[in-house]
Amino acid sequence: MHGTWKGNLYYESDKDGKKGNVDIYVCIHQTLTSIHIRSFFEKPSESNSITAKITKSYQNKLQLYYLYKSEAPHGKRGDNRPHDGAVTLDIIGDPVRELSGSYFTDRKGAGQLKLTRHNTKTSETIEEAKQLFEPVKNET
Repeated sequence: MHGTWKGNLYYESDKDGKKGNVDIYVCIHQTLTSIHIRSFFEKPSESNSITAKITKSYQNKLQLYYLYKSEAPHGKRGDNRPHDGAVTLDIIGDPVRELSGSYFTDRKGAGQLKLTRHNTKTSETIEEAKQLFEPVKNET
């Protein structure tokens, strides 16, 4: 799972009460003894895990659970104030080919996540994450 994932976040309701989706980039720093998750959005916004754990469900499926704190950059918070949330993702495949599940926030937000594109490199910013998934341009 280590690396940067790209996918979609499907939300149940925006500030106008409408459903929709946005691109999400999720960077997973995983070692033998720890895991840290960082997410990036265009909004702009990013979140960092407070705690994370991989477990086996009662159905013997691997799942990633984490709690996070999200903050938009100061001066760009407008209708995206800081918040806390939780995510549950099913780990699909061996090797992993998809992370899929749900999230909810303390702002009464909720929705689904589906991450299907993976790069083994990690990213520290949304710009770095986006570059990992852009097609290589041929120089002529």
